[in-house]
Amino acid sequence: ARLIVDEGMDWGPAKQRAARDLGAPRAALPGNDEVEDAVREHIAIFHADTQPAELRALRNFIRSGDIVCDVGANKGSYLYWLARWCGDGRLVAFEPQPALAQRLSELCARLHLRNVVVEPKAVYSANGELDLFVPDGHQPGASLLRPSGRCVAVRVPVVTLDGYFDAVAGGDTFDVRKPDAGHILRTIALTGGDV
Repeated sequence: ARLIVDEGMDWGPAKQRAARDLGAPRAALPGNDEVEDAVREHIAIFHADTQPAELRALRNFIRSGDIVCDVGANKGSYLYWLARWCGDGRLVAFEPQPALAQRLSELCARLHLRNVVVEPKAVYSANGELDLFVPDGHQPGASLLRPSGRCVAVRVPVVTLDGYFDAVAGGDTFDVRKPDAGHILRTIALTGGDV
């Protein structure tokens, strides 16, 4: 499960590598249902515990049928839980870093999260394109604001939530938004705490 979730490996190669690393015979490879259960457990154990208070707070607001936005989805720490909680609704995961957005799409396919749409875009106050500044060697922490440290600029599409839902969802709107934590901190800093 760790190889699939954390390293982005496909199920078959991950099972073979795990069997080799553990010295297990090839015939002892688990079935896909067992792997899916292990992946869900891995996410619950190793990814959900990093933000337990945030997950509890979000859980109080999300109901089956809701349209939920994960703004700055990054590597998908919230993805499984948000998708599960909105049930027959929809989760729109916005992640502007192309490699991370691709990884999220692959993760959704492997976990059969059919209610998730991964959008390789940043959410901003206007539609268009902007430079996304990705810190050298550290994908989390990417920002539309230039940081003081070394970074790489990547041109990315940006959308407003209203514009996105008008264009893509036929005027539907979202019920719950999980904002990017870095965005919240920058907003608090820029507004002097008036958010």
